[in-house]
Amino acid sequence: MSVSNTGTLSPPHRIYRAGTGVRQKLNALGATIIHRPPFCSGTLAVEPEELVLFYGRTTKDGEEVTGRLDFARTSDDDLQRLAGVCDAATFGLGQRDVLDLSYRSASKLDKEFFAPKLDVNRVGLIDLIRHSLLEGKEGNRGVVAELYKLNVYGKGSFFKAHKDTPRGESMFGSLVIVLPSEHEGGELVLRHEGQEWMFDSAKEIKVVKGPSIGFVAFFSDVEHEVKMVTSGYRVTLTYNLFFTDPGSSFVISRLSGSPPNAALGVAGSFKSTLATLLADTAFLPDGGYLGFGMRHEYPINTATKPEPGVDSLARLGEMLKGSDAAVAESCRSLGLKVTLNVVH
Repeated sequence: MSVSNTGTLSPPHRIYRAGTGVRQKLNALGATIIHRPPFCSGTLAVEPEELVLFYGRTTKDGEEVTGRLDFARTSDDDLQRLAGVCDAATFGLGQRDVLDLSYRSASKLDKEFFAPKLDVNRVGLIDLIRHSLLEGKEGNRGVVAELYKLNVYGKGSFFKAHKDTPRGESMFGSLVIVLPSEHEGGELVLRHEGQEWMFDSAKEIKVVKGPSIGFVAFFSDVEHEVKMVTSGYRVTLTYNLFFTDPGSSFVISRLSGSPPNAALGVAGSFKSTLATLLADTAFLPDGGYLGFGMRHEYPINTATKPEPGVDSLARLGEMLKGSDAAVAESCRSLGLKVTLNVVH
């Protein structure tokens, strides 16, 4: 990402060499860009009826199978019946769905075959995601959680390290809800830029009194892995997270786990430090460019030709995440032109 106060996009004719005072201010500017973990997780207290799930489909033998599960009181037999109507879970590899039991051993049910009573908007999860993952102006954007899959991980099931396949340029992340069921193992391990975190939903839910679910939301470029389930059944609902037009705000309630971040405070610190740097007459006295390395990965559709006059990189500027979004917004608010550039 580069910002410019020259008003043009032509490359500068000479390389600017910063003096000691300016270098100190540049270092101070870099220190204000705080890279928080690219996920939020925790547990959510729910009403008992929100743990009810309906499912039904026609088997290969032509038999119609329907069921109602109350996760407040499920048994292994109930979950085994659910697993019995599922298909083997595939995973995305490029533009293809691949079945490889050595890489992913689990079951899945497509969204047309089940209906949870849980409403992720009503219980406040979407607001939590907005405030915990998105920074600055992005935190006010509308977010849609689109139900994608139900997965069942029985004893011996796992999913090796992978990244989710983006289902469109406006998709920025995933939400995984872990329904309460007795199981051990199945921890979700998240990795990004050399750091690693683990969310053990089985243990997290077990210590909460009353009906509850586990949840974790993370950006699409976060590598994640489901460790092997050693007993019981781990049942999850996966939602794809998309940007949309700004929408109404729901009240965050009944939540425990990662608190909403201080996105506005971080963006404000960066902006004020950048303003001090720009006010220094020794910094880029003839105008020029200031570059920031982006911290997240973004999807570009290479399967089809871009529309005439459409700049794919410019469109990505509307989908920035985390600290990338905070940097771009602060620069624009100070009157700088922000462009995305590919560095080879």
